[in-house]
Amino acid sequence: MRKYGLAADNVLDAVIVDANGKLLNRTAMGEDLFWAIRGGGGGSFGVILAWKLKLVLVPETLVEDLFIRVSFQVPGNKTMKTEYIGQFLGEKGTLMEVMKKDFPELGLTQEDCTEVSWIVSILSSAGFPTNSPNEVLLEPESPFGKMYFKAKSDFNDKSSNKRMRWVRDIYSYMTSYVSSNPRQAYVNYRDLDLGKNKKNSKVNFIKAQMWGARYFKNNFNKLMKIKTKVDPENVFRHEQSIPPLTFSKKPSSGTKISKIRSNV
Repeated sequence: MRKYGLAADNVLDAVIVDANGKLLNRTAMGEDLFWAIRGGGGGSFGVILAWKLKLVLVPETLVEDLFIRVSFQVPGNKTMKTEYIGQFLGEKGTLMEVMKKDFPELGLTQEDCTEVSWIVSILSSAGFPTNSPNEVLLEPESPFGKMYFKAKSDFNDKSSNKRMRWVRDIYSYMTSYVSSNPRQAYVNYRDLDLGKNKKNSKVNFIKAQMWGARYFKNNFNKLMKIKTKVDPENVFRHEQSIPPLTFSKKPSSGTKISKIRSNV
């Protein structure tokens, strides 16, 4: 999955709106800010309007006419069985050429293959004998007997206190098994339990170390320095945004700064 790294590793250029409302590309923003926006967490440095990405060639894949699935079974304590079931939209001879080229390990022979019409292949996939009439596909009874399956899904926008405690208890239990000093966290899963900026207040960067060091380790100090340079007034901020090290004096009345909030 990561042969070519993350998308952030393949960014060639970007366009960002900075705290002064200026549009900056990679050259204009400089390499420090370009580095920061490719991993420093969203919403701290500006609004990204565009990314320019380096693309890579996708290796040649199997022919689109071939579908194969494999199922694993454990018939005994120390035995594993694999079963390969496939479908090819074409003749046996063409299929054999494809299999010999891409899956020679399976040792497929023409005797393993049966040429049928598409509707008969559906019968087989559904578990019916291939000589069954097509009308059985309309029957409510399953050929597999009474095997019931029910699935449901939900989105939860308000977790109960009971489940929140459960998650926090698991987190506490894992303490001795994970990284420490600091205990690291994944920035894409914002954890407000680690601390957060107070609303409408100038952030104390020492307190921000509570989450900053966990997300970014030693890179956090560099990110704060970049933030201080490009957004000293902390225009772009959220609960766990990167704060500037110091705040500059208030701008004179002739200076205009666009107050833009972003969760990019």
